[in-house]
Amino acid sequence: MNAMQIRRLFPFRGRPRNAKAAASEQPAGQSLKSEIDALLRIPFQTLMLSPHLLALYDARSRKGNIFMIAAWCRWVGWLNLPMAAFDVFFCGRAMIPNMIVARLLLTATMLFFAAAVRRNWLRGHEDRAVTASCLALMILGGIYGLRIDRTEVLFNFLTEAIIIVYTAILLLRLEFTQSCRLAGYSLAVMAFFLIASGDGALSEKLEVLAFSTGAMAAIVNARRIQTLYRQRMFLVNMREEMRNSEVTDLNTLLSNIAYTDPLTGIRTRRYFDDICNGMTGETANVFPLSLCMIDVDYFKQLNDKNGHLEGDRCLKLIAAAIQGRLRAKADIGVRYGGDEFVILLPGTDAAAALEIAERIRGSVLALSLPNPDSPFKIVTTTIGAATMAAAPLDIQSLIEAADGALYKAKAAGRNQIACTLI
Repeated sequence: MNAMQIRRLFPFRGRPRNAKAAASEQPAGQSLKSEIDALLRIPFQTLMLSPHLLALYDARSRKGNIFMIAAWCRWVGWLNLPMAAFDVFFCGRAMIPNMIVARLLLTATMLFFAAAVRRNWLRGHEDRAVTASCLALMILGGIYGLRIDRTEVLFNFLTEAIIIVYTAILLLRLEFTQSCRLAGYSLAVMAFFLIASGDGALSEKLEVLAFSTGAMAAIVNARRIQTLYRQRMFLVNMREEMRNSEVTDLNTLLSNIAYTDPLTGIRTRRYFDDICNGMTGETANVFPLSLCMIDVDYFKQLNDKNGHLEGDRCLKLIAAAIQGRLRAKADIGVRYGGDEFVILLPGTDAAAALEIAERIRGSVLALSLPNPDSPFKIVTTTIGAATMAAAPLDIQSLIEAADGALYKAKAAGRNQIACTLI
């Protein structure tokens, strides 16, 4: 059997030596997806995770495994106490105190291991605690079996211990190589004590050892198959998560396309409408609520005179000036129409809204963009502001009031601000 056949028979690689090494081997998202798809197409019996996937698998299963190891340690520890009641039927009176002390020490040790595992004192070395516990059970059972010098008692003690080893291999998510080592060590300890026992027929000892070896081989193989199924389910879940992530990213992209104006890069009217539809009178920090409508003065003349490219450039610069004067996490600036912008100002009273509007008007003036057909000879803006002081919330009335204020500012000569309260 060559090395490749051995790897196919036992398809488990060891963990990367450190997380940095695993991360350096991890491919980009698309190649990782391709790798997972390729692994899911092969028969599960030949499944072999690469180091970075194995590191992810271990990280995901570690929390549940920690819980299982701690629960197993407690179970073994408390199981020793009722088993001590049966020792009186096998041991002489002189040995009973020693047996009780040994059982108590073993219980205390297992409970200590359980606490250490749950509190991460043995982080990364929990499998060693399991191996040490199993071997301690085997050795303790063998020692007392030899001291009692009765073959049936030795068989009972060793069988009791190796059944616990079976449970560790089958229930706990040890590495496959660790499971094989634990199985080998346990059978070696059993063989040693059976040979060391001078009592009993050799055929009986060989029968017990052969049965235990066969049962151990079946359990180790079942553990291998169980791990393969778990790793395959891990890959299936990873693929579904990646697909869901792609759908989420696509929805986010579509939302950004729908909500972002392609020319100016600020929010669209659709976004503004959705935000307004989602607002209620109970929304925190809404009132007082202000809204400003901004109109670029004589923009049609600018387009006709300088061309649409210059008009687009003008709108981009104005949008940037508006956005630069807003509170990033509170205020909402949108392109409402061709050359109209709207800003929604939650928690902003009339005086603060007027101040923000004046800063925006001044920022546009500071751009000094030429507009030859305007009486001001540069690009200017006219702003209508409206403030709603208290509930009930009526966005439509607020928009109409801001539009009315904008009309008054235009009638008064443009390049100015008009405010109103509702």
